[in-house]
Amino acid sequence: MSVQAAVERSVAKKQRGVRVQAGDRFLRGLRYVIVQAVRDGGVEYLDLLSNEKRTSILSDFRGRVLYRVKPVGGIGDDVVRLIWDIASTRLAPFDLRVTMVNRLIKAVRPEDMDKITKWVSQLKSKEEPRR
Repeated sequence: MSVQAAVERSVAKKQRGVRVQAGDRFLRGLRYVIVQAVRDGGVEYLDLLSNEKRTSILSDFRGRVLYRVKPVGGIGDDVVRLIWDIASTRLAPFDLRVTMVNRLIKAVRPEDMDKITKWVSQLKSKEEPRR
């Protein structure tokens, strides 16, 4: 058995109690996903970064590290809202949040860039970002 398979099996075992329901949002690996449907032991989800619909077996879905994201509304356009959802998720490590925000930063309008840069700076300093 490879090291990766052993790690994924261990993660899946530890996360088997995680409830996954339609509408839930997760950071799953380096992807930000919204669960669209859970049925027959399978999961359909939308990858918000690539805008692709994907399906997976529920145990495989839980086989990657999952961090639940609480959606926060009312901060401007969709990209800024997605970035804030990720940046403000306290369950995920700071480094993961910085990586995810940096993947989305290319789509930010110039007038919002100062705000996003401030959030990234706070995350890099191991501080929770503030609006």
